[in-house]
Amino acid sequence: RPFIIHHYDISYKQLLAWSEHKDEHVRRLASEGCRPRLPWGIRLQQFCKNPQPLVAVLEKLNNDSSEYVRRSVANNLNDIAKDHPEFVINLCQKWSKGASAQTQWVIKHATRTLVKAGHPEVFALLGYTKNPKLRLDSLSVNKSGIKLGESISFDLALSSESNKAQKLVIDYAVHHVKANGKTTAKVFKLKTLNVAGGESVALSKTQMFKPITTRKYYAGTHTIEVLVNGVGLGRVEFDLQL
Repeated sequence: RPFIIHHYDISYKQLLAWSEHKDEHVRRLASEGCRPRLPWGIRLQQFCKNPQPLVAVLEKLNNDSSEYVRRSVANNLNDIAKDHPEFVINLCQKWSKGASAQTQWVIKHATRTLVKAGHPEVFALLGYTKNPKLRLDSLSVNKSGIKLGESISFDLALSSESNKAQKLVIDYAVHHVKANGKTTAKVFKLKTLNVAGGESVALSKTQMFKPITTRKYYAGTHTIEVLVNGVGLGRVEFDLQL
């Protein structure tokens, strides 16, 4: 990665050459080596600002015979999506035309952050219903308040207001209280399903609130929000005590 930063031209040519190498480990290096936000490596700011040069490398590998390589391509695109969501969506739309099963897998894995963020265009790209017609019939929690170390359960019921089948991604966000009293949302997966015209669906989930090293909890009113294809459908509140 220091070579990419300090000797860009020669390093970029080498990445292109590696992307066509017979060894899958070398081909993976072509993608993994230029990931803009590789977790354990130096961040490549030039690609964070302008990811266009990466396309020539990734397009050689998006239908690679090795899942090991394709996973790196997906992770590379997921990195790019954090800075340039529209860029990734447009590229994946291009790739999706006549895409093989391997490339379709890359697209799905590459857009996972955009799905969690509720980016509206990504759901149609992945074959989910755009602007689904739904009604939230009920949303409730089993307790008005809990203490840290306990769990809370919620139940929801929704109905289709369309006469056609709808493909849905149902997630939920927990809006955690921060030290300054404001909240920040953490999105969790709930269910992916096809709903027939006029069909009603009931779902439930239990969420644990136990001390973890990656989050500091604060007392206050928390919120659970139901998300369908990235759009908020309803909220319910509860109190967390420490």
